[in-house]
Amino acid sequence: MGSISIFSLSADVFTYDQNIFCNKLADLSVVAMKARQEGVNKSEFMAYINAQPLEDSEENKILFKYAFRIIDVAFQYPIIEQQDSISEVTSVFETAQRSSCMSSMKMHLNAKY
Repeated sequence: MGSISIFSLSADVFTYDQNIFCNKLADLSVVAMKARQEGVNKSEFMAYINAQPLEDSEENKILFKYAFRIIDVAFQYPIIEQQDSISEVTSVFETAQRSSCMSSMKMHLNAKY
């Protein structure tokens, strides 16, 4: 299973700690993939995410923007029946999203300087 690059990060992201930012996105990828594998309807999951109270901060606005991309990708995966395989696909997806985020941030930082 290959990594799907979903990030084209804005410069605003670089004002935040990249590890914290990418870890939050990776955590969301776990929640999204688990929901997908449990057969949760994408529209219902999006409604749930939209209903979550968020502190009105620039970081949360940026996270929310990229959250939808992660959810879109997670819900493109097929539902897997075997529990071991579900854990594996969730772990692979989380790792791929964290790696993609970190790579994108490093690439943009290198281009910036």
